[in-house]
Amino acid sequence: MSRGYDSVDFLEGLSEHVRNLLIASTTGKADLVEASEDYRKRYLETAARFYKLDLLRMLKLISEAI
Repeated sequence: MSRGYDSVDFLEGLSEHVRNLLIASTTGKADLVEASEDYRKRYLETAARFYKLDLLRMLKLISEAI
């Protein structure tokens, strides 16, 4: 990328983020997410805005791009 970021690193981070959203969405809690309590709460709030299937599609697309 233009600022020196590796695109694979970016996609791996994005994949982890979407995975955390999927965990929060599927379980209804974010205990399995390795993050501070504030971030866990934000994952739960954000996950509620997505359909689980959409999160799965995002993960699939990201993994194919990696």
